[in-house]
Amino acid sequence: MTISGYAIAAAAGGCLAVGVRAGARELAWRFGTTLLAAVAGTGALAMLGVVGFLTLGRAPSRVAGLLFTTGQAAVALVAGAVLFDGMYRLVTTRRRTDAGLRLATRTPLVWGSRLLMATYYAFTATYSWTRPVEAYRFYQASDLSHAFFVFIAIWESAGALGLIFSPTARIAALGLFVEMVGAVGTHLHNAFAYGMPLGDTLDALKMLPVLAFIAIGVGGKAAEGAAPEGREPYASR
Repeated sequence: MTISGYAIAAAAGGCLAVGVRAGARELAWRFGTTLLAAVAGTGALAMLGVVGFLTLGRAPSRVAGLLFTTGQAAVALVAGAVLFDGMYRLVTTRRRTDAGLRLATRTPLVWGSRLLMATYYAFTATYSWTRPVEAYRFYQASDLSHAFFVFIAIWESAGALGLIFSPTARIAALGLFVEMVGAVGTHLHNAFAYGMPLGDTLDALKMLPVLAFIAIGVGGKAAEGAAPEGREPYASR
């Protein structure tokens, strides 16, 4: 996806999150979060399709490209939503201790985000294992060793698997978050040192809000239900 494509997807997700907040109605809240969960699920299915193409050894095709773009758009949409959701809460709430992500109270969205990230990293790991020559080129261009390339492939494989299971989902999200912070730094270094496209940074940057959202929402009290009884989900306090 181009930079403009990421921007449009993230802005659309942000508008959706802020829109249901501003409405402060249970129907809008449920519709918005269900829609986001459906987007995440669709992206997960698309990325799973790309994994299938790689596993079968098929050459890149228009179908695989379309599926990959769909998965990328889903990540950008969810990232925009959870990022703007947290920012909106932080700005509008009076008590800063109550500024948590309200989207994290919806278990389907947390699950959808987990599946989206799991299939995304299943794709990156599968690509590294099935097409090591092509995958290693980036590491060579970044002056990174082959041993580090293998380590990252193992790390992402373990992270994708860990996101599926609730007991390990939080630690997997945190581990992948740390990796993406490093990836952002690598892309920025490459952009300024070697003249590589600065837009490549967005490929890693867009993952950070979703991984942080999973780490916050999974397994905790917030993920078990909606807003407190008798209170609108987005009611200001």
